[in-house]
Amino acid sequence: MLEICPSSLCRINSSYTWWSINLVWETFRLNICWSIGNGRSVNFLMDNWMSRLGSFHRYLRQSTVVPMEAKVSNVTDPNGGWIEMY
Repeated sequence: MLEICPSSLCRINSSYTWWSINLVWETFRLNICWSIGNGRSVNFLMDNWMSRLGSFHRYLRQSTVVPMEAKVSNVTDPNGGWIEMY
C-alpha cells in the first residue's frame, strides 16, 4: 500500500487544513491497511495486502507453485484460514 500512497499531501497552494493533515500523514500512511473483504478482488501474489510486507511474491520459495492470477479467496477458507493446496 505504501507505494501507492503519496509520501506527502502538501502542494505549493495547499490549504491550512491539508498542511495540518500532512503533519500526521506519515504515521497514518505507515499504518494503513487493505480491507480484504471476500478476497475475490485482491491478487494473492502481486497486491500489497499484507501490512508492511509488500507484495507476497517476494517471500515465496521458488518451488512454491501459485498461479500469478490467484486471489486471496483462492488460498483462504471462509473462516480466514489457509488452504494448503499449493
